[in-house]
Amino acid sequence: MQPTITAQQAAERVEEHVRQALTQLPPETRTERISLKSNSPCDVPSDNGPPGRVQVSNSYQLHGLDPAQFTRYFDTLKNYWTGNNHTVLNDDRPKDWFLWVQHNGDAFRITLQGNHLGELYLGATSPCIWPDGQPK
Repeated sequence: MQPTITAQQAAERVEEHVRQALTQLPPETRTERISLKSNSPCDVPSDNGPPGRVQVSNSYQLHGLDPAQFTRYFDTLKNYWTGNNHTVLNDDRPKDWFLWVQHNGDAFRITLQGNHLGELYLGATSPCIWPDGQPK
């Protein structure tokens, strides 16, 4: 069991990943936070790790963007992410407006998701961490 970053550091890094993605979108993009989850249990992690760890995530709805340009926004962010040390985990287009990537350096995951209502969402999630950075 190894130490990790703290939940506070994870929250800061989640925001950093979101901010970096937003720099790739048009300047008129406005954000509305729709979900902030800190210390969400990570007791059934995909890495079969020990219980007691948590994940931190944040999601935003993006406003001020033209739904007719979804393809351009998705392509722009996919190109940015793949050119900046991210691996594409899932790209469901054209069936669904869903793109999921993972940063190769810190294992944070970022999603871009759209829907038939013309809504666009951007979020990021930390890997499993110890709340205070130290194993229990």
